[in-house]
Amino acid sequence: MAYVTLGQLRSIPIQLEKSAALLREARANVLAEVFLSHSHLDDQDLARVVTLLEQSGVQVRLDQTETLLFGLSGTEAAPIIRDSIQSCPKLVVALTKHIVGSRWIPWEIGLADGLHGINNVALFPLLAPSVKDVPVEKEYLDLYPAIEWVKLNNQPTTQYCVRVPGTQTYWTLQQWLKMRE
Repeated sequence: MAYVTLGQLRSIPIQLEKSAALLREARANVLAEVFLSHSHLDDQDLARVVTLLEQSGVQVRLDQTETLLFGLSGTEAAPIIRDSIQSCPKLVVALTKHIVGSRWIPWEIGLADGLHGINNVALFPLLAPSVKDVPVEKEYLDLYPAIEWVKLNNQPTTQYCVRVPGTQTYWTLQQWLKMRE
């Protein structure tokens, strides 16, 4: 498996002054096709993940924890997050060491799986360059498609692809984002 390192992700060009604006827009995007599930401890890298997905031809939505959801109880926030996930046919989960103790991310994965089907949820493991293994539970990686940096047999260059769970079969990221089941 060719997981993406934070160094690779950080090579995606983005102007720092555009980063905050990009995240603000993604938090307010009601027309999005992809809900990006993440830990707020990873905010410094989210603009690059949003950029990567948008360069692949989709609009992205982030939860609004810093604005709308701040200060709400879990029972008050859950319907807002549910509505956002329900309105987006795809869920991408930015997997980092920061999600290990998350209460929301497993719920968001299960909700999207139930609403849209397992093949419409993709895990995006992001590893620090020195980390040798994925810092989350292994069953997550085996159950859901995963975004990886690979060179497909018929392609001359390495690209972001989505691995079909339990196989070495891939869709390009663009193919997966356009698929509807």
